[in-house]
Amino acid sequence: MDAVRAYASNHAEAWRHLLADRTEEAVVHGGFHVLRTPDPEETRVLLTCASVELPDRVASVLSAPGRVSLDDPFGEVGSPEGFTRTARPVMVRRGPVPAPRPRPDVELVSVRDERALLTVERLIVDGFPLRSRQPHTPQCFLPTGLLDADGWRAWLALDRGSPASACLTFDHGGVVALYWLVTMPEHRSRGIARTVLSEVLYRYQGRDMVLVPTEDGRPLYDSLGFVEVGRGYFHTRTNTETPWALRDRHRSGRGRR
Repeated sequence: MDAVRAYASNHAEAWRHLLADRTEEAVVHGGFHVLRTPDPEETRVLLTCASVELPDRVASVLSAPGRVSLDDPFGEVGSPEGFTRTARPVMVRRGPVPAPRPRPDVELVSVRDERALLTVERLIVDGFPLRSRQPHTPQCFLPTGLLDADGWRAWLALDRGSPASACLTFDHGGVVALYWLVTMPEHRSRGIARTVLSEVLYRYQGRDMVLVPTEDGRPLYDSLGFVEVGRGYFHTRTNTETPWALRDRHRSGRGRR
């Protein structure tokens, strides 16, 4: 199995589901999936097969107003002019998974109702944080349709009954992908993320799991048997200043005269 290609397919389909209720345009040009949303004003270009050049119809959308991103898991497209490039290693874990060590203080549940899904959403939006979804409002990121969508599962970890950690998994394209594993600051440094990931891996015993780690999360994935199989790049640019971009510019002092 080509893990990078499987991840790319999973990732593009994941965003199609996540933006299903907000997308004003969704088109595919070859292996380039283009998704546009008006609120927040964003254009996402996601590759599902390796390509060196951008088709003209795709290149033209990079000047769309608002935040524009080009997600290339294959790492072969050159960075468009004016875009910031961030490395995105693709990792996979294969093989048997040992039974996780029991922790009476931590309970992991597979979310089944809207209230719990809203809690998962809040943890992800505030914990990463996702700036364009702040301040958090209900269903600003996770549509309730995910509860009934094939392949999706939301996971919520309770630390002595308090919401502490969360993540999403999506079974599509021959692999299970892990997205947005987060632990809230007040619950960190207690091994909760390790407990969550170990349990999720065990529940998908026998399946390959893929992910793109954050820099802070990479040591955890390394220690649990994930290996890097490819290195892609995430290219971003803001063509008009959204409220959160303007706020960050002033905070950094660039807005001072």
